[in-house]
Amino acid sequence: MRVLLVSDDERSIAGVRRELALANHQVHWCASDSESLAEALSKITPEVLVVDFPGSGPAARTVRQRLEMEFGIPPMPTFLLIHREALEEFDLTWGADDFVVVPGAEGELAVRIRLLLWTQSRVKEEGVTAFGGLEVDFGNYEVRADGRLLDLTFKEFELFKYLVTHRNRVHTRESLLARVWGYDYFGGTRTVDVHIRRIRAKLGPKYESCISTVRGVGYRFTPLSDHQD
Repeated sequence: MRVLLVSDDERSIAGVRRELALANHQVHWCASDSESLAEALSKITPEVLVVDFPGSGPAARTVRQRLEMEFGIPPMPTFLLIHREALEEFDLTWGADDFVVVPGAEGELAVRIRLLLWTQSRVKEEGVTAFGGLEVDFGNYEVRADGRLLDLTFKEFELFKYLVTHRNRVHTRESLLARVWGYDYFGGTRTVDVHIRRIRAKLGPKYESCISTVRGVGYRFTPLSDHQD
């Protein structure tokens, strides 16, 4: 996960930066001024925004608005690092999805990010999610590639849906078998391989690489846009 960590005091967020890196996030720090933000955005396309402003919550809202209005960055999950002395000033209008009090429990921010993203992925299952020309309509059990409707079986769709809603993660064949077919399924993991091969064939040459094989482990779904980062 690509995390943009915005703070005007790099030393104060050293622990948070280390914590996120240990959780396998790609973290980029920058100050809050427009020049620093522009430089950071030339190096990273953030998926999560973490803003640290000791005692200045409204400034966090300003950063989020600046990213959207000046740089055209779409809204993304936003976390605030609230210093204890500013906790009583916390206001929902600051525009954050969640916050963490600092200093606080080590690892808390990484867990909160994971929980929020998981919750959002569950919500997205009710609508349509698009990755460029690849669209997944969860409500109607349809997948389209550049407008072309794919003829997926129910199990192929369920497997593809699970990979999409848990994207950028490696899933073992055993875990996919359990999640999609159920723990009481007695077929072997070869079943997963066969379904993956069929899904790739139906995705076609342009999108088949979105499902990558991690040798000796399993499979991972990565949108084409992430391949280009």
